[in-house]
Amino acid sequence: MSDWPDYTYPVDIVAQTITNLAVDIAAQSVGNLAVDIAGQSLGNLAVDIAAQSIGNINVNIAAQAVDLNIKTSGETNIVIDKLTAEAYTEERRTLSNNGTSASWAVLAVNDRVGKFFPRGCRGFIVNVAVYCQNSAPTDETITVYLSNAVGAGYIYSATITVPAGASPDWRTASFNVAWQYDSLFVYVAASSTDVEVGYDDGSPYDGYRSNTSGDTWASQSRRYWFTVELCGQTVGDLPVSGTLNAVQVPHSAGRFDSGTVSVPATTERTVLTVNGSGYVARLFVQQEHSEMTVYVYADGNTTDVFNATDLNSAGYTANTPGIQLLSYTAGGSCTIQYLIKVEFTRKLEIGVYNADSSAHNVRVWLTTNLVK
Repeated sequence: MSDWPDYTYPVDIVAQTITNLAVDIAAQSVGNLAVDIAGQSLGNLAVDIAAQSIGNINVNIAAQAVDLNIKTSGETNIVIDKLTAEAYTEERRTLSNNGTSASWAVLAVNDRVGKFFPRGCRGFIVNVAVYCQNSAPTDETITVYLSNAVGAGYIYSATITVPAGASPDWRTASFNVAWQYDSLFVYVAASSTDVEVGYDDGSPYDGYRSNTSGDTWASQSRRYWFTVELCGQTVGDLPVSGTLNAVQVPHSAGRFDSGTVSVPATTERTVLTVNGSGYVARLFVQQEHSEMTVYVYADGNTTDVFNATDLNSAGYTANTPGIQLLSYTAGGSCTIQYLIKVEFTRKLEIGVYNADSSAHNVRVWLTTNLVK
């Protein structure tokens, strides 16, 4: 039989009812593999391709009712276009990850606890629910913050009133805001240690905790009982990971005024704090004494330091680019306009040090653009 010539035998299955159809191709080198099944009623279709070198695989299943399962291994990525005829209608979901029995977390004044949802959060956030209780004889509050990443400045906040002596229950903070990001970090602070929030130790873990008012965070092997009600979502987006984005991140301009602040002699005092992510477009300082030094802190780091006396000695004037010394009186009042862009991801602080032997007043205005 070994001297028979090689030949190809075509197999065509048309208009059949098949319970199971298995196509098993092992240890081959295949340029293109096409599996085309039309007009069939199939119980199960199994295509098993092992140890192959294949250029393209085309699987075309037409007019079938088929459940398609795709599994990857070795951390391979698969991208599937989910845009179907029904994709123009919005999806509404509730994001959640918690068990059935809650333990209780007590929050001190500087404590924050959070829950991170890394994917699928773009949409319209209606409200956030927190499972909580209150043992105090007075009403207390929980403040809920929304950020796009762990450690980033919050973009929105809302409060929940927890009634006096309230038993465990889900209580909601109303937001009704458009959320432009694929990820969402929800964290909370409490007005009293009598207010407790629920958590469990089940997996998958998504808990975070800060004891520095949100300046630094650590992950936890637990899940806090927070849920997010979302509307206006798509059936699925193709995410772009990393910090590079071809789309302009939306910002909202705002003005912040410290009011008149007295700075004691030989003391530095924080006169203005802005929480969030964004950048400074303009800083305006009016001070009673020339020996007052302004410090600009972005996310806890010193980004600039300037003093009216030093600026005057260096030749700065009202027309100098970047930093303008609009008025100067040695030992008296001075006005400075700061036009250097300073970016921050969590918090901006303006501190003023008074080197004189007497207390003096200062007032600071800021124009910022914050991420929304």
